[in-house]
Amino acid sequence: GASFALECGLPPDLIKSQGDWKSDAYQSYLDPSLSFRVQVAERLGSEMLRRFPTPT
Repeated sequence: GASFALECGLPPDLIKSQGDWKSDAYQSYLDPSLSFRVQVAERLGSEMLRRFPTPT
């Protein structure tokens, strides 16, 4: 459930709250899929290009 919540875009603090975890142990249950990791990498790359455009 925690991995699914992560892939649905829920922030970690809400995942922790929903699971009623008092510690950060829920993070050991997170197993993002390859497609989710690719999506995150693409998003980070796009944001970097937006903030730090290549000089022309």
